Amino acid sequence: MNLLLVLSTCLLTARNASPLAPDIKQRNIRDGNSATTRTEWCDFDVNTDYYNIVPETGVTREYFFEIQDVTVSPDGVSRPAIIAVNGSIPGPTIFADWGDTVVVHCPTTVGGTTTYTWRPTQYGSTWYHSHFALQAWEGVFGGIIINGPASSNYDEDLGMVFLNDWSHQTVNELYTIAETSGPPPLDNGLINGTNVFGSDGSDGQTGSRLELSVTEGTSYRLRLVNAAVDTHSKFSVDNHTLTVIGMDLVPIEPYTTEFVNIGRGKSAARKVKNAY
Repeated sequence: MNLLLVLSTCLLTARNASPLAPDIKQRNIRDGNSATTRTEWCDFDVNTDYYNIVPETGVTREYFFEIQDVTVSPDGVSRPAIIAVNGSIPGPTIFADWGDTVVVHCPTTVGGTTTYTWRPTQYGSTWYHSHFALQAWEGVFGGIIINGPASSNYDEDLGMVFLNDWSHQTVNELYTIAETSGPPPLDNGLINGTNVFGSDGSDGQTGSRLELSVTEGTSYRLRLVNAAVDTHSKFSVDNHTLTVIGMDLVPIEPYTTEFVNIGRGKSAARKVKNAY
């Protein structure tokens, strides 16, 4: 099988030395940001012009990816021939600090590998995914978290939260149906690769819901990505308001809302405070 993994995001354009490259500034490693100073980042802050100024951390982070055919049951219903990154869906998250160097080794054709070397000149969260055929929706995707300043304070970071639609048929089977009769209805939705299938209280219900441990009075950052094949997502947390602090690697002026709409392929950073 031909396997091509293309890291598709505006982060991944390599910045070589050129008249257009941003100035590199030495990072003060003694400083950092905290729950009460999230707008700060060492000698920089959320207002730093990242088009022209990038911290020099001197750190290289290296990742090795493998693409494997696996059988999964994210909602308790087994489905074979899923393509996973390092055996999991979503795949492993790439972590780096603003200004690090990231090296990612990815498989291409059988026995072949492509190495991507890049520097995150922006910060926030996004995702990587395959651009070969329909592999992204067969499971070849994962998160990217670039640590840096934020436009609002929060206590803890809960990391990536992927929102997916899900079918008990393969994506290739769905594509064949869509060609002749239009997009078919999908069986389920997943949050970080898990959910139940079947009615609540039913003896036939399978799978399990995502559970996150939270503490009363603590605020949490959620890094949402809609990785669906054919679904627009509306995200909310019962009896809580959300504070939106970033969209697609760009910090924004925070605003509060009861829910947030996320189109396919989009990412957003949300803050929620546990009131219980």
